[in-house]
Amino acid sequence: MKYLAVTASLVACALAPNTRAGTPTFQVIELEGAGLDIPTQVSANYVAGQLGSDPVVWDLQTGLLLNNLSGLVGTQGSIFLAINDSGAVTGNVANNAFVWSQANGLTMLPTGFHPSDINNNDVIVGYYNTHPSRWDATNGVQELNLIQGYTNTINDNDVVGGQSSGLAAIWVGGVESLVPFDIPPGFSFVADINDNGIAVGKYAGTIAYQWDINTTVDATPISLPSYLGNGLPRGLNNDGLIIASGTDPGTSDPSAALFVPTEGWIALNNVLPGAPIVDITPPNEEGWFGYFTFSGGYLARRADPCPNLDGTGTVDLNDLSIVLFNFGNTGLPGIPGDANLDGVVDLADLSAVLFAFGTSPC
Repeated sequence: MKYLAVTASLVACALAPNTRAGTPTFQVIELEGAGLDIPTQVSANYVAGQLGSDPVVWDLQTGLLLNNLSGLVGTQGSIFLAINDSGAVTGNVANNAFVWSQANGLTMLPTGFHPSDINNNDVIVGYYNTHPSRWDATNGVQELNLIQGYTNTINDNDVVGGQSSGLAAIWVGGVESLVPFDIPPGFSFVADINDNGIAVGKYAGTIAYQWDINTTVDATPISLPSYLGNGLPRGLNNDGLIIASGTDPGTSDPSAALFVPTEGWIALNNVLPGAPIVDITPPNEEGWFGYFTFSGGYLARRADPCPNLDGTGTVDLNDLSIVLFNFGNTGLPGIPGDANLDGVVDLADLSAVLFAFGTSPC
């Protein structure tokens, strides 16, 4: 598959000192497909999504197609797929809910259950007969309440987030709590929760927010970039990277952005191939996310800001020498010279070091 290192401007080879890493640089992998490949969730090792009308699984490191599940569950109707780190995937195809893994094969979920997420404990959340619900192999479907609502997300501590009767809610040990806001929330929901207990979502119909579920303080509004319009936080990882999407009110084009703590928002339409970005996934713990454009599906993650390879805190000639000495080597991610942690020392690593040359501190 095509493997790229993308920058927003041409990287010159002049070794001029910088005080910061500069224009964002991204690794990009094109998903195997025919322009109809739509990633829906990225785990530590896998990508779940849709190829044409087929539910499929790709390899995260290469973008190659691993499994086409259409022979198991059919291809007609809506496909909503989520995947965990071990490759267990859940979805709903033609109103047939399922969970599949290489180890356990196919399990059909009860009629009326609609899955939305799966964690690394193989617990699945969604809704059942319009009620927020969860499922596991031991207990089957458990309705979290008998009020109309749904669940969007579950973290690895089994904290569930979603909506109960139009209000943003979480469930810890099956006990429901509503997200607190300083103004009446109107319509609200939880979009995602990381393992640190930080939730993101929307309230009052238009306001993005972030909330620490370990506290009783009110949720904090998030200022989304203007080019997202009335946008939505799609998800976040444990390092605080946030993905958001929306529609640019100036161009009517779909748009997406990545929030990097201490740096702020990065307009992804400006730095990633295939833009405009039609749909995008939350980031995994390594910062990878999937996105869909009119030209096909891709994986991407931030490749900089700091390819400091010798631990000195400065990107300098020694870092450049490490890349050149190990150029062409392959192995586990993080081998000497592997600045972008893809397991290969190549031009992408050389570009990353040249781009950030002189950066200090790093």
